[in-house]
Amino acid sequence: MRFLALCTLLLLVFPVQAQTNCGGLPCGSIPWAIPQFPDLRSPTPLDSVQSNLPEVPTSTPTSTATTAPTAYATVTPFMDTANIQDNVATLQAIFDATPIAILDAQGTPVSIDQTIASNGALFFSYARGFTSNSFGVFSPIIDFILFVLLLTLTFTLIRISLPVLAAIIGAIRKIIVFILEFVPG
Repeated sequence: MRFLALCTLLLLVFPVQAQTNCGGLPCGSIPWAIPQFPDLRSPTPLDSVQSNLPEVPTSTPTSTATTAPTAYATVTPFMDTANIQDNVATLQAIFDATPIAILDAQGTPVSIDQTIASNGALFFSYARGFTSNSFGVFSPIIDFILFVLLLTLTFTLIRISLPVLAAIIGAIRKIIVFILEFVPG
């Protein structure tokens, strides 16, 4: 207790004395003027923007016809994707028409919303019930054990999932390289 009182007293006394000594420099704001630098010019000023689009003639109220605007070239895709789009649409229609059957423990079909809601409520009720437990003097030890368990499970999950993720990314890269070998250019 005496040590804390001494430290508090030292902290209150020495900052007042330290304000008079700033390491050889004057304390407070600097007495000399800070240089004012000129504003930098933009590398692309607005007056240098030029438009390369052709001018479209405006209609005049005279009886003479004006020239029609020139049509821009349409972009042609480098490959025909109609067959791929048809296949994807067929797969999407099959997925939409197939009901997702989720069965409970007794084999009765239940809706997915009901399943998610009931499982979420069950999990959080267990978590809430566990946090209200009192382990007395062993609470810090139990908290540390649970923290280490969760940390171990997290790193184990990462250690298992990273090679799988790398394999999936590698397979996707191989497929893209295989497809790009057939594209000319």
